[in-house]
Amino acid sequence: MKTLPGFTLVLTLPLLAQAQHFVTAGAGFGVMVMNSEELDRFTKTYNSVNYPGLRTFLKGFDAGVGLQVEAGYRQAGRFSKAVTAGWQSYNSRDVAEFGNDEIRNLELRLNSLQVSGELGHGWRDFFVNGMATVHVSRKARIISELANADTVRSALSGTYKSAAAMALDAGITLGLYRDPVFLIAKISYPVYTGGRSEKLEDRTPAKIADGLSLFPDDYINFIERQPYDGVASAIDGLKIAVTIAFAFRL
Repeated sequence: MKTLPGFTLVLTLPLLAQAQHFVTAGAGFGVMVMNSEELDRFTKTYNSVNYPGLRTFLKGFDAGVGLQVEAGYRQAGRFSKAVTAGWQSYNSRDVAEFGNDEIRNLELRLNSLQVSGELGHGWRDFFVNGMATVHVSRKARIISELANADTVRSALSGTYKSAAAMALDAGITLGLYRDPVFLIAKISYPVYTGGRSEKLEDRTPAKIADGLSLFPDDYINFIERQPYDGVASAIDGLKIAVTIAFAFRL
């Protein structure tokens, strides 16, 4: 039994010798395939109401693209792991054009802080890790603009914003190390949302007084001044990101 600690040390020394430790910092871009039944309902009802005068219909917020920055610790070797923190954003635009040359511009902006943990296996300069990411301080905003609008359609114009609930993603990270950088690709999907998700709201006094402060999930009810639920800020979906991170050996 006295030889067991020494034998264990002999087995682990090769793994320790192969491990490389880095502090990393970098930036990249990402794509989110957006999923919101409420936004889909808004698009459908908006096109339905405005069908006679539309030259170009709203297509909906199907995907958003944006930037991300992150920094953290990464271990490369047969045993691969990482802990990173960063910020990410996604933007998506949609446009409806009318026969009288009016244009409805819609822009959706999402951003959050994120903390990720990774664990996996490496081969030479390549690694595959499982990943879990927590998104906090999530914020959503829809900007709606229309020039030369009549009273009914201009009611939609404004900036609707709110905070969103915390979310947890699970996914996979693929990476390649070429001194002095890591090229990293990530794919993840939300598996849990915690806390309360607020509605996107424009809190200007006029909109609150008219009962139209929430961005509508149903445009028909919105213009007819009927009760409607509004669009929740917890807009999420499949995410794909590519990052280049500079690596500093420890």
